[in-house]
Amino acid sequence: MAANKKKVGLNERQKRFCEEYIKDLNGPAAYIRAGYQAKAADVCAAKLLATTNIKAYVNELKAQRSKRTAIDADYVLYGIQDVVERCKQGKPVLDEDGNPTGEWRFEPNACLTGFKMLGQHLKLFTEKHEITGPNGKDIFGIEQLERMLKLQKEQE
Repeated sequence: MAANKKKVGLNERQKRFCEEYIKDLNGPAAYIRAGYQAKAADVCAAKLLATTNIKAYVNELKAQRSKRTAIDADYVLYGIQDVVERCKQGKPVLDEDGNPTGEWRFEPNACLTGFKMLGQHLKLFTEKHEITGPNGKDIFGIEQLERMLKLQKEQE
């Protein structure tokens, strides 16, 4: 962490904010833990996170953590894949004496949850929302927008 303290362009409190932020990705909580006042922490944290130097430092800290822990996107995806494969395998149902009954069971909910997570990662289930007015027409057509602008100019 000694190298982190020498980050150019950030004061000590901003560095501390970044270090706190990567713990739980909670901007307002990190803002307060870094020593800033709680008043408007959500707005102030969002402003900090939008600045280039803060973003760069947060990304640097995340990369360092990923390297340290060896946890990256591949690790997570392989873990999900492993769980899905295990859940897909059937397990024999045993009777009270521990003998197979000839029936098999598997864990469909856990399997589907894993598939859902993998599908979300691959953006297979991206939802699209279409917003329209009555009878599928545009909410604001060009004509309505032009009329609104004309009325606004007349009122000035």
